[in-house]
Amino acid sequence: MVCCSVDEVLERPYSRRTFAEKEDLLARGRPEPLLVNLKSKCKDRGREFTRSFCKSNYVAYPWLTGCEIYSKLYCWPCLIFSDEKNIWSHHGFSDLNHLSAAALRHERTANHTECFMKMKLFGKQRGEVLLDPAQRNEQIRKHNEKVKENREILKRLIDVVCFLAKQELPFRGHDESEDSLKKSNYVEVLELLRTYDPLLDNHLKNATAFCGTSSDIQNDLADAVCDVILDEIKRRVAEADFVSIELDETSDVNETSQLSTIFRYVDSDGIPTESFIGFTDASADRTAEGIFNHVTNIIEEYNAALKLIAQTYDGASVMSGHLSDLHTRVKEAYPKALFTDSHAHVLNLVLQQSLSEIMPECSLFFKTLSGIPKFFSKSSKRSFALQDFMSRKLPSMASIQWNFMQRLGNTIHQFRTELSEFFESILDDSDSWDAKAILKARGFVHFLTEFRTVFLLEVFAKLFSYTDVLYNILQTDTDDIAHCHKQVKDTTDILKRDINEGFEEIWAEAIVKHGDCKNPHLHSIKNGLSAEEDYRRLYKGIHDTVVEQIDVRYGSVLNLQFCHLLSHQKFFTYRTRFPTDELDSLKGAYGNMFDHAKLKTELTVLYKSDEFLGLPPHKLIQFLRENDLTLTFKEVNRLAAFLCTIPATTAPVERSSSALKRIHAYCRSTETQSRSSSVSVIAIEKGILQELRAKSDFYDTVIEKFLPRTWSIELNYM
Repeated sequence: MVCCSVDEVLERPYSRRTFAEKEDLLARGRPEPLLVNLKSKCKDRGREFTRSFCKSNYVAYPWLTGCEIYSKLYCWPCLIFSDEKNIWSHHGFSDLNHLSAAALRHERTANHTECFMKMKLFGKQRGEVLLDPAQRNEQIRKHNEKVKENREILKRLIDVVCFLAKQELPFRGHDESEDSLKKSNYVEVLELLRTYDPLLDNHLKNATAFCGTSSDIQNDLADAVCDVILDEIKRRVAEADFVSIELDETSDVNETSQLSTIFRYVDSDGIPTESFIGFTDASADRTAEGIFNHVTNIIEEYNAALKLIAQTYDGASVMSGHLSDLHTRVKEAYPKALFTDSHAHVLNLVLQQSLSEIMPECSLFFKTLSGIPKFFSKSSKRSFALQDFMSRKLPSMASIQWNFMQRLGNTIHQFRTELSEFFESILDDSDSWDAKAILKARGFVHFLTEFRTVFLLEVFAKLFSYTDVLYNILQTDTDDIAHCHKQVKDTTDILKRDINEGFEEIWAEAIVKHGDCKNPHLHSIKNGLSAEEDYRRLYKGIHDTVVEQIDVRYGSVLNLQFCHLLSHQKFFTYRTRFPTDELDSLKGAYGNMFDHAKLKTELTVLYKSDEFLGLPPHKLIQFLRENDLTLTFKEVNRLAAFLCTIPATTAPVERSSSALKRIHAYCRSTETQSRSSSVSVIAIEKGILQELRAKSDFYDTVIEKFLPRTWSIELNYM
């Protein structure tokens, strides 16, 4: 690899080096490489040619230097001594067509002149200072005082960053000028604090190089706090026996695809935990290969390869990345990484695809149903007029969340008569409404008074009464995957029972609510079937479709028999029939992770002891800890932690996506990817932040993370 002094200074600024290192760097002199890759295309008298860099430029400009790694030109004294970030001191110059003009302009700047002077005079006055011990000691004392003061100022800045990030507030504003009446939250909080803090007030009044209000400092402080939190998460992951990884995709206000990553594990206190480790911009590569590389990088960084037992994904990015291909690749790289889908997300797909897409009768019903809240969302006049007929607002529609459709269906089922009366009032008072509203109202009146609508509302009201409960259980931050499995199975059993037993009740209720028992349509023959037989066919088709889809989508996970080894509802049953098949299932999938002989012994004792009855895995862990039985039931404790680590839902990553949307409000849409992720980590992991801030070394740790960044002031010797 090419050794380059310029790259050394860019990586580690000159100001953060010891005096001996500074002397050595200056003694080596400015690099003068040929830069064969530095070329520019230009035109002259209609001819197009390439201009290459010539080493004679180093003679013409005694301050000029070059970097072979970046193939760019720099100003050697400005690179070393300048506090400013410009093209000659930081970014590099590469336009050979305008080199002469640019060099001339640079030579005329005061900053260049000052840096050149510092380079020539460096070290020449140091001997005089060293000859006077009193002067040397005084300089050391002043330097130490300045360092101490800077550390105190940094503590205030760190507190402001933590406060804004924890509260999910924007850092920057639209108008950062001195006379702005509404500066950024970061600056405004500092302005408030300075009125009560003389040290901060004096710093903000007199600071020159390091004021602490720039966006770069805000970014670096947020990154430093984030790094401290991530180090703590890395420590906790290292202590855990098992780890699972969860991914979700969301979009920020700039329509950038953000991949959210979370580790799930049982911490040292025996508590199942999800730790958010950041957002990654996945816009450039949303393929299975790209996401797989992200997963492997994270796993290796956190040294979790040998303890990864599960993977789960959600979101458009993952889906567009060919989900089956992705989890297959991860499984090949980490053989113990069981794939589990988000149970709540799967339920959404079951309801959405099986009912609104597979069955045409239901598709038309739900499309019309979703048009009702859209009708009111287009006009405040319509929404206001509806209040005289209904005591509740209609839920907003979200196409990717079927539970919103459930709420909408339940609301319209409850207020169908009131809604129908409202639309009829529009038709009766047509002079007060526009033609579009009248046309839609006529259609909705027909829809709401039609027997098929009344019947389907009854069907889905009862169906949703089951799936709503199931969805809420699956969406909850559950610590017991076996419990989720049981709820899915129980719901399926109820639906299977209703296929044969529930139609008569629904049919009778629909006729009563429709209020027209003599309707000829209820007694007509269609395709050789009476109306009742036709509706029975529709009812049975709906339930059959839902049950079939649940079996298909949950089947592979429900077959994970080992999940039921610690199903507390079955402990009493296991006393007479030990779950041999379930234990063999664990042995086949995770053979070398457990001492199966000892586990069987411990489980036998566990099942026969009344003290353990009714304890799900996460409570079982706490019971063993509280009664000092962790070593006695070592393998059971590990099995409980193992089951708690397998995610039953992606609710935590979905909540991280919600946090990103709040953080990326309009006034902070220009935040960089780094700050977005760092602020999100601080906001979401505020519990860890609170624990870390209670430690005496918190500020020192953050400052140590902050110092190696780009600041070249007294901070470098803190």
